[in-house]
Amino acid sequence: MKLLRVTLALAVLCCGWTVSSWAAAQKTDLVAIKEVKPDYPADALKERKDGSVFVAIKVGADGTVKDAKIKQGLSPKLDAAALKAAKQWRFKPATKDGKAVPVETELEMTFTTKP
Repeated sequence: MKLLRVTLALAVLCCGWTVSSWAAAQKTDLVAIKEVKPDYPADALKERKDGSVFVAIKVGADGTVKDAKIKQGLSPKLDAAALKAAKQWRFKPATKDGKAVPVETELEMTFTTKP
């Protein structure tokens, strides 16, 4: 059986802040502290489905994923696996002026059957 590789990438979206309006504000970015790789469904593996699922997530001020939705999917089973994994991620919250703030971001979960 060929090796299965699942790669994950975190792409943080901008908060819409502008340099002029928030120049004095101190902020830190969201940092992933627990990444969960999705399970590769057996039937999708047999069909050799490869590609990326993009999941839009809302991360609360406590660092947990409050909501996750498929932004761009591959198939119902791969999408479900990506959603299940995304909901288990944990983050060091983003901050603004020293206070934790909720953030919207996107995860890319890549499924590949190539070694």
